[in-house]
Amino acid sequence: MRHQNKKDKSSGSYTINKTDVEWKSELSDLDYYILREKGTERSGTGKYDVLDQMAKVRDKLKGDFDYKIKKLDEITKDWKE
Repeated sequence: MRHQNKKDKSSGSYTINKTDVEWKSELSDLDYYILREKGTERSGTGKYDVLDQMAKVRDKLKGDFDYKIKKLDEITKDWKE
């Protein structure tokens, strides 16, 4: 089945007319849910959530390391005198 796609001259965008059956045949179930039914992915499962969690771990490890170096400097400052 062929649909007429219309171009909006003011914005330069196109309107695509497809039935739900056509969209479902072209999209995965998750993509259809998100794009056509305005659903969302589960919280904390996106790729940026994983990167954010990794950054927090990195910052904590760096903070722990900096704290230990500072403490070591405090302990050994008497040895240097």
